Amino acid sequence: MWRISMPVLAAAALVVFLSGCAAVIVGAAAGAGGAAYAAGNMDEVVGKPVLEVHWAAQKALQELQLPVLEDVGTLKVKMKSKFSDGTEVWISLKKLSDTATRIRVRVGFKGDEARSSNILRAIKQQLGLVDGH
Repeated sequence: MWRISMPVLAAAALVVFLSGCAAVIVGAAAGAGGAAYAAGNMDEVVGKPVLEVHWAAQKALQELQLPVLEDVGTLKVKMKSKFSDGTEVWISLKKLSDTATRIRVRVGFKGDEARSSNILRAIKQQLGLVDGH
């Protein structure tokens, strides 16, 4: 029977954990992968500084005629808006590095993938990451 000491097992688990985190960080910094929708949130990492993404989110909401009801933070931004039907919108921006920002969009309590996707697309258009069509 194999006997593995606790320190060896802990060290092995740490190596596996850190290698996985490093892959996530490298992927995030590269802005790879595209948008993902899970648990009501639309997430995407873009290769732009958080201040530029914040400006783009403000412009996107204005373009979509969604009022900015809340806008706080600089490196970790929280924005809130509302559709004319009363459905709330939350946008959070998180600085991952000097050139990478995670955008998270949630529409409504349970989430609305189509509306979240439209808002994310509008933000990316302001950043010049997608065509204006």
